[in-house]
Amino acid sequence: LLGVHIADVSYFVASNSSVDREAMNRSTSVYFTEGVVHMLPEELSADLCSLRPNVDRLAVSAIIQLDKDYNVVGSEILPTVIKSKARFTYQDVQDIISRKSDNKFKKELNQLKRLAALLFKRRSEGGSIDFDIPEPIFEMGDKGIPHEIRPSERMESHRIVEECMLLANRVVAAEIPKKVPKKFPFVYRVHAKPDKLNVDRFGSLLKLLRLGVQVPEGDLSPNDFKNVLKYVEDSPYRHLIENVTLRTMSKAVYSMKNQGHFGLAFQHYTHFTSPIRRYPDLMVHRVIKMVCDQSFEPKEEWRDIMEKVVKLSNAGEIQALTAEREYIKMKQLRWLGERIEESFDGIISGVVNFGLFVELKSSLAEGLVHLDTLEDDVYTYDEDLYCLRGKKYNREYRLGDSVRVKVLSVLFEKQRANFVLNNE
Repeated sequence: LLGVHIADVSYFVASNSSVDREAMNRSTSVYFTEGVVHMLPEELSADLCSLRPNVDRLAVSAIIQLDKDYNVVGSEILPTVIKSKARFTYQDVQDIISRKSDNKFKKELNQLKRLAALLFKRRSEGGSIDFDIPEPIFEMGDKGIPHEIRPSERMESHRIVEECMLLANRVVAAEIPKKVPKKFPFVYRVHAKPDKLNVDRFGSLLKLLRLGVQVPEGDLSPNDFKNVLKYVEDSPYRHLIENVTLRTMSKAVYSMKNQGHFGLAFQHYTHFTSPIRRYPDLMVHRVIKMVCDQSFEPKEEWRDIMEKVVKLSNAGEIQALTAEREYIKMKQLRWLGERIEESFDGIISGVVNFGLFVELKSSLAEGLVHLDTLEDDVYTYDEDLYCLRGKKYNREYRLGDSVRVKVLSVLFEKQRANFVLNNE
C-alpha cells in the first residue's frame, strides 16, 4: 500500500466564502526567491494545514494498492486524520538514501526510493516524457542582487515525491469521476498532442543540428519525443534539445472534458496534490468529499462554478508563469550588471538576423551578441539553417554551438544583456 496524504484545505475554506472567492480569483500562488504571493492566507499553509510531526492533522488521502508488478489494483480516496512521524527536506532525504547520514526511517525511505524508481520505469515504458530542465537558483546578496546563480539539481528525493504525486493524481482522475452522478462536472489536467507545424519545425531543427537522430513523418507519439531526449542524454546539446522539445509541446491546461495527457501518456490526469497553492486541486478535494458523503451540489450550479474555475485557473497560471519568468530575467540581469567585462562559457540558444542569443552554462542567463560586434567578417543570416555565415571565410555560428562570451552591457529598460564573443 502507498498512502499519499494531502492537507485538507477544503475543511478550512468554505465554498463561496470571502476567502474562497479571493482564492478562486487568484487561482494559484506565485513564487519568487524573496517571497510568495499566496493564493490563500499564510496562516493555513504555515499552521492549520501544515502536516507537522506528531500532531493530528486533517487530510484527504489516496490509499493505493499495488501488485507485485506495481500495477494499481485498488484504491481508496477519502478524508482522514493523520499524525506524521517526521518532516524532512529534500536534502535530508537525499543524504539518508545516499548513506551520507543515518536515520531511523532509512528503511522506509529506501523502500520509497525503490518504489519511485519502479514507477518511473513503468511510466517511461508507457511513453511518458521526462523533462529535466534546470531552473536558476539564486543566492541573494544586498539590495536584491544575487551574488550567485546556479542551475537547480534534480535529486532522487525529488523523484520520490514526483512519482508519488503523479500516481495519486492519476488514480484520483481515473476513480473519482466514476463515482459522481452522470455528467457531474470534474476538472482534469489535459495536454493535447503538439501542433503539426511545431512538430515539422522540430524535425527540421534536429536535422540541422546533425545529431544523427530523426523523428518519423506524421503524428508523433510521446515515445518519439522520449527517444529523442534519450538519444541526446549525454550530448552537449541536451539542454537545448529539451528546451526546444518543451516549446514544441502544447501547453497543459485545465478542462472539464477528459482529453488525456499527451506528455505523461496518461489517459486520466488531474491535480489533487496541492490545494494550498492551486485552486483546481481544492475543487477536486470538494468533489472527493461529495463522493464520500454521497451529497452532491446541484449539477448545473456546479457546472457554472467549474467553468469559471477552469477559465480563471488557465488564465491565472499563465499570469503566474509570466511573472515568475520576468522575475528570473530581472535577477539574472542584475547579476550580469555586476559582471561587466567578465567572460563566461555559453551555448548559442537562438540565431536571428541581427545576431546570436547565448545562454551562459553556469547561470542560465541569456544575452545578445549583436551582428555588428562580429568584426572578423561580414555575416549574413541563413534562415533555413538557423545560422550566421561569414561571406569571406565561411565561418558559421549555429544553434547549439559552444562559445565564450564577455558581458558588454546590461540594458535594464529593454530587459536585455549585450555580450561580445571572446575567442581569445
